[in-house]
Amino acid sequence: MLVQPCTSARKPLGAVMPVGPVHTAEDLTALTRWLETEPTTVDELPQRLRWSQTHQRQATWN
Repeated sequence: MLVQPCTSARKPLGAVMPVGPVHTAEDLTALTRWLETEPTTVDELPQRLRWSQTHQRQATWN
């Protein structure tokens, strides 16, 4: 999933943030709560939903 901070008029305020993958109802609940905080970084997401950080770590294993 891609998330981009924006104004109430939908004007972009920052970079697109890849999030996920969302596999379970628990993941969806965590994502929804995070979105309600009007996030600007993925730092408050559970680690499993921090797509870029998870995939960067896995890439070093190759």
